[in-house]
Amino acid sequence: MKKFLSKIWSGWKRFAHILGRVNTEIILFLFYYLVFTPFGAALKLFGYDPLGSKVKGDSGWREVKIGEFDPEKASHQS
Repeated sequence: MKKFLSKIWSGWKRFAHILGRVNTEIILFLFYYLVFTPFGAALKLFGYDPLGSKVKGDSGWREVKIGEFDPEKASHQS
C-alpha cells in the first residue's frame, strides 16, 4: 500500500509541477500583454519620459545647477 501511495504522490508532484509552469507562463503572458503593453503605449502616446532619455544635444550630458555649500547638509551624509 505504501508503494502504491508513493507512486501516486510522485505522479501528482510531477503533474502539479507541469501545471504550475504552464499556469505561470500563461499568467505572465497575459499580464505583460494586457497590462504593461497598453500602459507603455499610453505613456509613449502622451510623451511621458521619466528617465529623461530624450536629451537634447549630442553628448547626453545634462547641465546641473550647483548651489552653495552648506556644511549642515554635508554633515548629515553617511
